[in-house]
Amino acid sequence: MHLEIKPATSDDAEAISRLTLDCIRTTNSSDYPADVIERTCENFTPERVLVKMLERRLFIACSGDALVATVSYSGNTLHSLFVKPDAQGRGIGRKLVRFVEELAPTQGLREIELHASVTARTFYRRLNYVEIAFEERMDGSTYLMRKVLPVLR
Repeated sequence: MHLEIKPATSDDAEAISRLTLDCIRTTNSSDYPADVIERTCENFTPERVLVKMLERRLFIACSGDALVATVSYSGNTLHSLFVKPDAQGRGIGRKLVRFVEELAPTQGLREIELHASVTARTFYRRLNYVEIAFEERMDGSTYLMRKVLPVLR
């Protein structure tokens, strides 16, 4: 599958919201109760996605004209990696994490942190992220994870 990763624009907010809400409700629903899923979804309305675009670098991944994934980061924190449920397991999430990992050192960052959902914990472990702490949260408990990046030469 050819994947084009590009910066998101405000025109993408509605599609990013739809993709993210679908992922949360489909993929995370086996690990979190329904009330937590809905609280989490409140963070990804189109309006909230537009706010996130102002606070973070937000990217989309497309296969042809189809939006299949999104990721964002700010500072040394990777945020909101979501892959369309029917596209999961094809290496798209890994490509997006690597994309951020390659950008980070060019901005002087030596490590990346993230807050992995219970659902994504194993995924990040496979990418050599190390668990730092378990975090109890009203919108879904997560694992603070970190990875030290290779030094650019």
